Amino acid sequence: SKALPWFEKAASTASTRFDQAVALSSVGYVFESLGKPTEASQSFQKAIHLGEGSLKGDLLLALARCYEALHDSAKARST
Repeated sequence: SKALPWFEKAASTASTRFDQAVALSSVGYVFESLGKPTEASQSFQKAIHLGEGSLKGDLLLALARCYEALHDSAKARST
């Protein structure tokens, strides 16, 4: 949880879309590890919408885990 403010700052100050996506992904992982799947899924979705193809697979898998944690199996499977 101590890393969260640093990753959030990195996401807001990143100079490239790739760096911003990596930072948002890290924010999502922090929320996921804190047991906050709703917040995590929001971060992962923001990162996905940046369009960085090299991260997309990992981000979609993380998003599916969040949906599973939220007991939304249909969304998890479709993701």
